[in-house]
Amino acid sequence: MTHIHRCFSALACLLVVGCADRIALDSSTLCLSELPPGDSIDVAQIEAGQPLQLFVTGTGGCHMADIEVSCNATVKGDTIVVSSEMTWRRTEPLAMSCEMSLTVVTASCETDVPLEDGTYTIVYADLEQDIDVPSSADAYECLSPEA
Repeated sequence: MTHIHRCFSALACLLVVGCADRIALDSSTLCLSELPPGDSIDVAQIEAGQPLQLFVTGTGGCHMADIEVSCNATVKGDTIVVSSEMTWRRTEPLAMSCEMSLTVVTASCETDVPLEDGTYTIVYADLEQDIDVPSSADAYECLSPEA
């Protein structure tokens, strides 16, 4: 009976609340520097002739394991199109109680080509941000899609 109960519980978890892997697209925070600020870097130098490095930060909590984030940045004319993906495994049904914990995971990516002098628009989720190349930018100015 124990084996049958375990199988039923696992099947119920998958069918009713979905304890399987999860994916969230373009939902992480996008910044010109890693978050949370660890160093005293307040300015990000954006240089011509170099790819632009970007950082995505995803957060996870209760019943989440194996959290990973990734990003991709593609230059199309004067637009930098950024996408991100956050994956995780749900470890328990949502109805199960737990102590709230917060896990922060950061990944970086850079544009597929070096940037030339000019003004670019970063497009991420439904958000846009203009940047000048070369320039100095607020390292912690971020784009955070609505949850």
